[in-house]
Parts: sequence; C-alpha cells; structure tokens
Amino acid sequence: MLTLTLSAIADMPDDAVMLERLHVKVQKPSHDVGWNTVRHEASARSQIEGRIAERQRDVQRALESYLAAVEADPANGAAWSGLARLASRLGDAPLAARAWYHRLLCCPEDVQALEINATAAMLDDRPREAAAYLIRRRRCAPEETSKESAPWDILLAQALRQVGLAQEAGMYEREPLAVLRRHAAIDPGDGAHRAEWIYLLQALVDQRAYEVVRELAAIRRFQAMLPAPGDRGRFASVAITMDALLQDDQSSAELIEAMEENDVRLLESFRRPMDIAAAYAAAANIHATLGHRDGAERLYRKALIINPSNALALNNLGYAILEHSGPTEEAASLIERAWAEVPEDAATLDSLGCLRLQQGRLADDANGLGAVTVLRRASRLANEQDPLILKHLGDALWASGDHIEGRRLWRLALGTLTHPDFMRNQMRIYSRVQSDDWGVSVMPARSLYDLEFGVMEDRLRADLMRRWSGQLPETD
Repeated sequence: MLTLTLSAIADMPDDAVMLERLHVKVQKPSHDVGWNTVRHEASARSQIEGRIAERQRDVQRALESYLAAVEADPANGAAWSGLARLASRLGDAPLAARAWYHRLLCCPEDVQALEINATAAMLDDRPREAAAYLIRRRRCAPEETSKESAPWDILLAQALRQVGLAQEAGMYEREPLAVLRRHAAIDPGDGAHRAEWIYLLQALVDQRAYEVVRELAAIRRFQAMLPAPGDRGRFASVAITMDALLQDDQSSAELIEAMEENDVRLLESFRRPMDIAAAYAAAANIHATLGHRDGAERLYRKALIINPSNALALNNLGYAILEHSGPTEEAASLIERAWAEVPEDAATLDSLGCLRLQQGRLADDANGLGAVTVLRRASRLANEQDPLILKHLGDALWASGDHIEGRRLWRLALGTLTHPDFMRNQMRIYSRVQSDDWGVSVMPARSLYDLEFGVMEDRLRADLMRRWSGQLPETD
C-alpha cells in the first residue's frame, strides 16, 4: 500500500479552506424530514418491496415500489439509493441523476453519491459544484488508499483549473499522478490487478482525463510485467483510443513503432502478433471512428508504405479521398487496388460503386463494370440490410434514369435506418467495439451511432423530396 509522503501532506491545500473559497453552499433537504410514523412505515415497506422485486428482476414492480417509497417519505435515503441504482440499470439518466441528488441530500457523507454527483456536475460544465463535492468526498473517505483516491483527486484538480485555481489544482494532482504512475509500472499482471486497472482507467475516461489515461496505459503496456498477451493488446488499444480523442496520430504511430516486432498486439487481435501495417490500419480505424479523419488518413498512408497491398487501408483511404476530393486519380487507384485484393468484400464494392458513380460510369461497358452492377453486388453481399449501400444503389439507379427503382431503394434504406431493430443491433456493435476492441468505453453507443448515421436520414428524406423536381440527389 502506498501512502502520501509527509512533504506531500504539507503541500496539500486545507480542504475546509478550499470549500469556503469555492463559495458553494451545501444543499439542505427541501422536504420536511420531521418524524411521521405512518408515512415512515409506509415508505419502509415500499422500499423493502422494491428491493425484493429488484432481486427477483421484476423491474416494473421495483420501480413502482421505490417511487412509492420516496413519495411517502422523501427522507428515505435507502429508497433513493435503490431508485438511483435501478434507473441507472434501465438507462434512465435523468431519473438516476435526480435520485442520486436526493440520496446525497439525505446522506451527505455517502461517498458514492458524492462521486456520482461530482461526475455529473463536471459533465454539465459545473466545475465549481464538482470541486465542492470532491472536497467533501476527501473528508468522507479518510481510510482509503492513495491509489483509491487518486482518480477523484485528479478530477478535483481538473475542476479547480476550470474555476481559475490552477496552483491549488497542481497541489491536489501531483501526488495522485505519481502514485498512479508508480502502480502502472509495478502492479503485476494477474486477474485481480487486471480488473482493477480496467475499472481505474474507465473511471478516468468517464472524467475525461484523457491525457492521464493515455500516459498510464502506455506505462502499463511498456513497463509492467504483463504475461497475458491480451493485457498488452488492451493497454495499447486504450492508448491509441485516447490519441484519437486527443487528435494525436503521431503518438499512435510512435506507440506502434515502439512495440517489439514479434509482439505487435492490439486488443482486437491479441492472440497472435499483428504485422505493423495491420496495426497502423487498425489504429487509423479508431481515429476515423472517433472523428479524427486527417489523422486516420496519415495512419492509413503509413500502413501502405509498409504493405502496399493492405486492403483495409487501400479501401478506407481511397473512400476518404473520394468523399473529400471527388474521383481523383489517387482515390481511383486506391479503390481499384483494394478491389483487386478483396473482390467480394461488400464495403470495398460499395467504395468502387461510388467511384464509378462519380466518374459517370453507370452501366457496364468495355472498360468494366458500372456503378449499378457493382452496387447491386455489394447490396447482395450485405443481404440488402446496409442502409448506406442501399442509398448509394438508389443514387446510381436514379442517375441512370430508373427513378422508380431509385426511389424504392431510398425508401428501403430509410426504412432500414429507422427500424428499431437496426438501431439496437448497431448499438450493440458499438458497445462491443468499445469493450472488445478499444478496451474502454469513451461515449454512449448512441453517440457513435449518430457519428456514423447522423446525417444519412436527413439526406434520404431530402432525396425522396427531390423526386418531384427530377433533380439528381446528393451523393456521398
């Protein structure tokens, strides 16, 4: 167990003084907390019924019971805790936030409630309140180790910086960072420490301490004794994911170059070493998914320098150039080469179909297949369930003069995109990608869904409206 040094304790600001400087009043319960036997007993019964129903997985009855409990007695902290727990499990963020807030009013020294309210305050751009919650948390958890308190002191430092108290922030942050750096290097790679580090890094990501997570993941990857290849892949992937959020592709490239040639591993493919080109392409995909398009293009180019036949890098870089610059000679070359490597890949055929569409090559001719044929093949390979391919096929059919079939494909694409089953399946995929490929969850699955499909629905509706004027629809 690591403890704070005497010099670090001496340098630490006084928590009580800091609370006064923040000018945040501790909220008092607004409800009447006076004793009422009938109301109290009714609330206690409902709270117990809610707990029993929750254990029996009867969600509706548990929810109704907890709501009845807090309505009968708003000072029932246990009922607010149960309601917060259940609402979080159901994904009802507003109800969970309200419940945790009231739990804290009832139980001002509840460490978990202080942590959750502090995190919510930071995400809502209320750093002064967050700092006050976290200082209170420090005073309520004096027995925890320095490693356990470190993530919360780092968040406290972030909050203090945002309210202009940079010097004090550094005092709170210096020792926790040193503790975590040391543990990242010396903690063994057993199952217990694996679970501890997964939890710790996720907590820091939730607090948006991306630079800290990036540094710790790299230390863990290169300095700790990690016999399990999955752990080495995990920490490398976490570091690259932080780079993508920080829009720093150069650090991702340096991390890949620092790996031993026979131990290049990312979480998505940790069982056997990857070739370096594949690692660059996988890192580029992470950057692209998280919106760092320019960095992704640079990483794809690095992959192609090492392996000019990497189909993933060829296709994704070619399509990116096609989207931004049109059917340039480079875009055409990259996509054609990707197609030569994987002629029956739906995504590559979709790129090729878009290229043919933008080149004006709609029908088959002496030079090869046209956009319609290529995109029909891509759609068949995707079982006519990929809305982007369906939209592109509709674009090609419309451009070729088959307006009826083009509109049918747009309607099918729109119907697929807006179908609840499609969204649920995509959300599961995004959740799995974050846990199984990146090693941390960086945003709600719905946010990743919106990044990929956010504008497509509007475009499809606009294309269908254009049927009255006969205008050519927008192409991706």
